[in-house]
Amino acid sequence: MPLRVRVLGLLLPALPALLAALAACSSGQIDPVESVESAESVEKVGSPTFTAELTQDSRDTARDRIAVVLANEGSAEVAPESIELVDPRLSRPLVADRLRAVPPGGERRFPLPLVDPVCGGPASDPVTGPGRLAVRVGEHTVDVPVRDEVGVVTRWVERRCAELDVAAVAELRFTDVRARDEGGSVAGADLVLTATPSGEGSGAYVIESVAGTPVFTAVGEPWAPGVTVSADGEPVDVVLAARPARCDGHVFGESAGATSFLVGIRLDGTPREVLVRMSPEVSAAALDLAIDVCRERL
Repeated sequence: MPLRVRVLGLLLPALPALLAALAACSSGQIDPVESVESAESVEKVGSPTFTAELTQDSRDTARDRIAVVLANEGSAEVAPESIELVDPRLSRPLVADRLRAVPPGGERRFPLPLVDPVCGGPASDPVTGPGRLAVRVGEHTVDVPVRDEVGVVTRWVERRCAELDVAAVAELRFTDVRARDEGGSVAGADLVLTATPSGEGSGAYVIESVAGTPVFTAVGEPWAPGVTVSADGEPVDVVLAARPARCDGHVFGESAGATSFLVGIRLDGTPREVLVRMSPEVSAAALDLAIDVCRERL
């Protein structure tokens, strides 16, 4: 028997099934089981369920950022492609970095670098908020309510607006660190906080207090300069006699706020607080002096 005839003989019994399959494909029909599995996959990836909470530790504060803890309440891993916090008190959305997948039932902490707030209007009212989180996963953007139980955005708005108001009168910064000798040995440091007037307007404020840090504290009574600074006046140096608060490696190695000082200001009769950080150069000199003092004590 010729080869072509034998092949046709084998194919003819299966021809009805092949024709039925071709008809199903041409009509757009899909296997019901495959369709259900595909829909479930789209639901898991396209509609993730999240909860979110804002937080801030000392390292965040030192870097002018906050963080959002994003919890994945679903049953599949989700890899956010963008995370943005939208809050009317801020000049623009906060964009998270260091993105990575969130496992099912797990959570991840994402840093949010801060931007300037909207100062002086209803949006800067502390009662406004919290904002909302927009999480993009693939082609879908999920709107997630955000808890801010400790008020990290409120604190930032109050602090940054205070910094801008204070700088409009006179900028505050640490300009020098001087060793203080007693009996021929280094006993501490004099930290020089300088107020440089803006030269604009006639505003003024009073430097009422300066808080210590995990590394530096006041010699004797807490720092309470009580110095008045005017926008149209001369620069003012405030010398803070300081000593190490503690002498152990953990404090020097782990404290992100070692040289960031909270300064209490009274501006237009209203108490305000600003965080004044030492520059890297001044900070290094201050820490070196603190280490020298600790060595003298050992």
